Amino acid sequence: GLGDLGGLGGLGGLGGLGGFGGVGGGFGGAAGGAARLGGGFFGGFPQTGGDVVFGVIPVQEETATAMEPDTATTVPTGTVLAVEQPGPAPPTYDLQSLTSQIQSSVQPDTWDVAGGPGTLPFFPPTLDFVVLQTMRAHEEIEALLERLRSMAPAWTAKGIRPAQPYSIDPEHLPSVDLHSLMNVIRTAVDPDTWDFVGGPNTLTPEWLRLALIVSATRRTQDRVLRVLTMLRRSRYEALRSRKPWEIFPAGVAGTTAESGPIAGLPLELQLADLPEPEPEELAALAVRRVASEGLWQWRLVGPGGKRRGLLELRRQAGRTEIHWPAATFRMDGPTAAIAYPGLLLVEIGQWGEALRQLADAWLPWLPHRSNEELARWFDVQPAEGKAPQEAEWVWLRFRPAGSAPTGDTSIEAAYSASDGRLRQWNSYLNGKLTGRLRFTYAQSGPPELVRLESAEGQLIARWELARWDPECPPVPPVAADWQGYIQLDRRSSPPADQPTLAAALDAMAQEDWDRARKVLEGLGRSYPGHPLLDVLAAWCWENDPAGQTAEGIVRLLGRVAAGRASGLRRFIAEGPFVRLKPQQLYAILAQQPEPTRTPSDLDRLAQAAIDAGRLEEALGHVRAALEMAGPGAEQFERRRREVELLLKLGRTGEARRTVDAWRHGGPVRSKQLAAMAEALAGHGQLEPADRLFQQALDAPKLAAAQRYDLLRRRAKIHHGRRRWECLIGAAALQPPG
Repeated sequence: GLGDLGGLGGLGGLGGLGGFGGVGGGFGGAAGGAARLGGGFFGGFPQTGGDVVFGVIPVQEETATAMEPDTATTVPTGTVLAVEQPGPAPPTYDLQSLTSQIQSSVQPDTWDVAGGPGTLPFFPPTLDFVVLQTMRAHEEIEALLERLRSMAPAWTAKGIRPAQPYSIDPEHLPSVDLHSLMNVIRTAVDPDTWDFVGGPNTLTPEWLRLALIVSATRRTQDRVLRVLTMLRRSRYEALRSRKPWEIFPAGVAGTTAESGPIAGLPLELQLADLPEPEPEELAALAVRRVASEGLWQWRLVGPGGKRRGLLELRRQAGRTEIHWPAATFRMDGPTAAIAYPGLLLVEIGQWGEALRQLADAWLPWLPHRSNEELARWFDVQPAEGKAPQEAEWVWLRFRPAGSAPTGDTSIEAAYSASDGRLRQWNSYLNGKLTGRLRFTYAQSGPPELVRLESAEGQLIARWELARWDPECPPVPPVAADWQGYIQLDRRSSPPADQPTLAAALDAMAQEDWDRARKVLEGLGRSYPGHPLLDVLAAWCWENDPAGQTAEGIVRLLGRVAAGRASGLRRFIAEGPFVRLKPQQLYAILAQQPEPTRTPSDLDRLAQAAIDAGRLEEALGHVRAALEMAGPGAEQFERRRREVELLLKLGRTGEARRTVDAWRHGGPVRSKQLAAMAEALAGHGQLEPADRLFQQALDAPKLAAAQRYDLLRRRAKIHHGRRRWECLIGAAALQPPG
């Protein structure tokens, strides 16, 4: 369930969430941890040919076919505010404003409040909306939430903060809210079939065991099971963070020595704690052959050919190193380091097995795992393959260790008896096929192509082998060879008088700015000019300006912007330093060398220039981003911004020529035409704006709801009779209710 996998439904490790426990697996105690290895692989694929599409990430993949109105999925909001309550009570959530925004702006006549079939219950333990809607509505909701997430809060107040999932105290289990879970199930799973609306299905809480007794058809039971699995996965990810490299989720001081990004990874179960492999299991696994050393580069390609990134795996002398765009992981037994190139920071701790589980998510056929590791994590037995047989294939069944022996949740893999290569990898949940991996080989070595398919055979994603070298360069020790990085070692506590990054972060979390400054000064003697220390020093000034001037902070942050810590540069651009004037922020960001600027960097520079009143410079940045970037959704926003800047600069003729070249230069969407029209109308260009609205309305196969929206928007740029003609035309299309 990593967000970087683009919502492939919890593909692989960290999908445990209690795994299958309580839903159909019967895990208990430490054995429940076994569900993590490949846990999300079970039942996690988008069911493209069935009634329901499930996945932790909002369903928006091109793999999903048109969904029926009874499709439910969780939508992590990332936009809900929490209001702190006195005492141990969990916070309350500001849901009304967000719910109203969704229901009023996304197909408003289709929600239950307007008599439609769509529902939007909220589930507090995971901070999810469980949305029952059409595919188109799912896409529009996700676009709205992404837009809201990208906007910084305009104000803050004491006791109000971005919502975080709250923990449940095992000493106060009666406080568990089963009623909200029952409400989610009744409104998102076959809502017309439950007893409280006159249907035959019932849902009864069993408080002593914290269970729900479901009396319903098999079809409804399967859907309830899938919703519970989905919520379990979302809860697990919400508590542990989808991206462990997001070190400062709530500002630079949002991390303390005890609650870093890796603190949420499962550290309680190490490989050495699992049972020793049985001789029979190792004998069965002898057919499987994996290289213990080498270098592999895999490119993950999502639906429609969208590339998700390049992963490099290196194994040598018992150590493993994984390069991912956002971080580098290095593991040696239970010890591991995580290096963040965007921060020039490396963290060291006892996370070896936890990071190997992340690798399980990225490479779900587990090529980086040894036979001994698989025999610890799984009960391995010979099996008769459920897929079409090949004469030389040897089938093995992998059942998560600790699962019910009578259960039928497993992975079944086929290996070639002649060369040990993996040929097929199928996952089953409660005996039902949920997905498979297929492998294509060219010559000797690893597969050159791995295809992930749904149970119906539809392609979901693929991995392309970009490079393979059996001669792997040396993998250094965990704590070595991190030139230019500052280290945050969480394995032990250093002497109290020794300045450490953990001590600085702890002081900042406690708002002890004087102590934080002293620690940072001590660190600066060991790491002179380090960009992370510069940003932290600026953050101290932001919260307590004593002892530093704005000019000094501009110099500090300008040095950061000129360096290679891209993550810190993005943090500065997001505007957390509110004491800085817009002109100062633009001067800081402009220090980034031009050859290193990406289209996203140029977008941030353009916005900073606009805020600072530097419109000519902003126009230059926008045009540079347009020229550098390839086709994509961002290009229209850049083109619209170019037109608006030209209009603000009084270059009306140039703006109109730019619009004409854009609208005749290729396919454009009705919504884009309307947005460009509104930009023109906002600067008095009504005639070209009206032409764009007409072009949008002339589009073939325009749905009534789209035409209704366009006419209302067109009416807003007019006055008098023309305005009323548009409104009357829209009223004629207004759906009932």
